[in-house]
Amino acid sequence: MKTKILSILFVLFGSMSVSLLSSCSSSDDGNNSETIITDAQLFGTWKVIDGYETNGEKTVTSSIGELVKFNSDGTGEIGIASIKWSRSGNTFKYGYGSNTDTFSGTFSLSNGVLTMKGSGNGWNFEYKLQKQ
Repeated sequence: MKTKILSILFVLFGSMSVSLLSSCSSSDDGNNSETIITDAQLFGTWKVIDGYETNGEKTVTSSIGELVKFNSDGTGEIGIASIKWSRSGNTFKYGYGSNTDTFSGTFSLSNGVLTMKGSGNGWNFEYKLQKQ
């Protein structure tokens, strides 16, 4: 399960690619802003620097230190697992094999750290990644 979630996260962040340094959208309180990551920023290899996955009974942090790769063709890798991913704005989907919608969530980029939050297969996750 950990490998699936990690793969999804990597795909999500890698696969959660976008176009060019896009726009900013403000939060409701107007104090925080979030930049939507561009494709150029997303594509490449990222390293998980912090995060977890949980199913409500068990929490796993073993994905920390793993590499996630997002390719421009919608493929990628999480650790040694191959993934397929897609995104629209700051939302993403990813899965293993030819399935892209096993996991879904949102991602954001701030100060060079990509944050992915999502769920799938009964698990919730939040990971922080740094480009390698």
